[in-house]
Amino acid sequence: MLCGIAVGWALCALVLSVPQVSAQQATPETPQNFDHVRTGFPLTGAHTRVACESCHIKGMFKGTPTQCQFCHSGGRGITVSLKPPNHIPTNAECDQCHRSSVWTVVRFDHSRLGISGTPQLCNSCHNGFMSEGKPSNHIVTAAQCDVCHSVRIWLPATFSHALALPGSCAQCHNGVSATGKPANHIPTNATCDACHGTRAWIPAFFDHANVPPGTCATCHNGVTATGKPGGHVPTVESCDVCHSTQAWVPTL
Repeated sequence: MLCGIAVGWALCALVLSVPQVSAQQATPETPQNFDHVRTGFPLTGAHTRVACESCHIKGMFKGTPTQCQFCHSGGRGITVSLKPPNHIPTNAECDQCHRSSVWTVVRFDHSRLGISGTPQLCNSCHNGFMSEGKPSNHIVTAAQCDVCHSVRIWLPATFSHALALPGSCAQCHNGVSATGKPANHIPTNATCDACHGTRAWIPAFFDHANVPPGTCATCHNGVTATGKPGGHVPTVESCDVCHSTQAWVPTL
């Protein structure tokens, strides 16, 4: 009897000493439940739909490179997107500008350009092929983009009118390439710089010496230019009967 009790206690102790396997531990890892974040390379964007063997050749998992160009350079026997022929010239890693989650939204740090102080050839990339180029309604110029534009704020742009030829304002200020003559402008065929200055567009100067007598109100009508004020003396005479273009006040 005592022998049977001893054997029973021995069997009980043996059972208790066997490690208990949880349901979680019993579930084998599969590609579907494997947490790829643990590898240091989270799967995002198109990578979430790529078969494991596309990157893990012959079932080799440990030591698989995480650099974009390892797969996206061709020669590995897998079908992936490669750098297109119209890509901007660069030796930078793909993920410096691109993100796997949204590949087509590109970040490019232009502040790294011009560190050496050399002139920037913006159109080597901004040529309408590799990247957005000069629009068709751009002002006529052979200057480099960064002469007028900033890489931090593309618009508004600055322009040095010091190099503009006299009488050529309308080549750019035509209402398409740049602001043109407004609809309420005084009637004139003179060039912009005949009255306006490039440093201060307003106030403008107008030479009244060639104005025909009695025509003041064609411009001084309160819309195109200052007109007769509300407190003016009652009269139907033209302005130049009493006023002079040399000195508006005092009157004649």
